[in-house]
Amino acid sequence: MTYRKELIKHLAAKHDLTQAQVEYAVDYQFKFLRHVMTNDVDRGNFDFPTINLIGLGKFYVPGYVVDKLRKYGKQTRYKKED
Repeated sequence: MTYRKELIKHLAAKHDLTQAQVEYAVDYQFKFLRHVMTNDVDRGNFDFPTINLIGLGKFYVPGYVVDKLRKYGKQTRYKKED
């Protein structure tokens, strides 16, 4: 049994939940992160969200990457159409 499965089993027993409920709660954070990072982005205006998930860390696009995108933005496929 993997460490992840053991941990989910332990948390489920500790909090009187099913393993499916615990697994859903754990996986949902990553699904939320993926959703925000792919759907709440305005690439045309170089506006990228910053997400802070307690216990996991801060997820963001670093400033130097945004600067590179601005510099070479005309060459990217994300150029905003007028």
